[in-house]
Amino acid sequence: GAERSGLGLQVWPDGAYYKGFWKNNMASGKGTFKHSNGVFYVGQWRHSQAHGLGIYYDEERITYAGEWMDDQPGGLGEATWTDSSKYAGNFLRGAKHGAGEYTWPDGSKFTGQFQIHGSGTWSSITGDRYTGQWKVSLKHGLGRYQLADGQVYSGHYVDGEKDGFGIFEWSNGMSYKGYWVAGHPAAVAAGTLEAPADDGLKVQAVSSQLSDSQLRRV
Repeated sequence: GAERSGLGLQVWPDGAYYKGFWKNNMASGKGTFKHSNGVFYVGQWRHSQAHGLGIYYDEERITYAGEWMDDQPGGLGEATWTDSSKYAGNFLRGAKHGAGEYTWPDGSKFTGQFQIHGSGTWSSITGDRYTGQWKVSLKHGLGRYQLADGQVYSGHYVDGEKDGFGIFEWSNGMSYKGYWVAGHPAAVAAGTLEAPADDGLKVQAVSSQLSDSQLRRV
């Protein structure tokens, strides 16, 4: 079809929609995305990813307001949780990092530097979840990252990027098993693409999934 450019609306079968500006067939500029679960993101976009200033909220409250980078909180922002605790400060790839202030529901506060190191589980305001090893607030070592829509990466990380052997599984049953370099599959030849027997997809169609922006996020 025609290239999407300028102001427009796209609606997905599950009820999700994006309304805003487009450039070169990608969300770019100001726009609103409503997830199928009723959660909204309103703000700036680049290459179909939240990037710049934006607000993430549901019907009851704002869960994050501030700067975004590559579809995750990055820079200065404020996050709140259902128990009324909140954090205001710096974020890096969706995690608290650097100078900030955390306030507990009882009003007690911690002000200082935040970093993650060792092994542990991180969950984002968008529903993503990572369990594994960390180094200086970056995923580093073995870990498992599950996106809110059910897609999963299990494997090795280096300085926050998928690097080494790993398995990426799509929610429709497709999977890629092989080596990664700096967050991307090393090459189709260096791994194995698999689809469910009843899927009816050709390898070429499966290969096109490797450019999905979600691969860059986990």
